[in-house]
Amino acid sequence: MPRNYLKGLSAVQGREGLRALDRLDRLLARRRKNAEIYTDFLEGKGKNHVARGLFTNHSFLKYPLLVVDRPTFQAAAEKARVPLGDWFCSPLHPIETNLERWRFQTGNFPVAERLARSVVNLPTDTLAPDKVVSFLNNHLALIEPI
Repeated sequence: MPRNYLKGLSAVQGREGLRALDRLDRLLARRRKNAEIYTDFLEGKGKNHVARGLFTNHSFLKYPLLVVDRPTFQAAAEKARVPLGDWFCSPLHPIETNLERWRFQTGNFPVAERLARSVVNLPTDTLAPDKVVSFLNNHLALIEPI
C-alpha cells in the first residue's frame, strides 16, 4: 500500500464534499427550524424537549426525545414511516449485550441506563416536519412529560 494511501481523497469524493459544503448552510437552517417546530409542539403539550438555551450553535443532526416505551414508539414510527435514529440504545453504544466484557457493571450508571432505554432521535433533515408532529400528536401517551 502506498505511503499515506488511506489519507487520500478521490476527485469524486472531493467534488461531493464541495457540493455538500455549498448546501451546508441551508441544511443547518432546516435542521434548526425543524428543531424549533418540534420544541414548540412538545413544550405546548407538556412533554420533554430540547431546552431553547441549547439552540445556540447547535446543528441538530437529530432531535433527542425521551419516550416511556421505546419498542412500541419505534414500531409505531416505522408503521407511520417516520424515520427515527437509534443512537444510544445502550450506555456503551453500539454494544448492547455482554456489557460486563467492557467492565460495565449494570446498576452503577442508572441515569445512562435509563436514558439508553428511553431516548429516540427525531429526523431533522426532513422536508415534512408536519408529518413528524402529526405522528407525535397521535402518540403523546408514549412521550415522557417534562
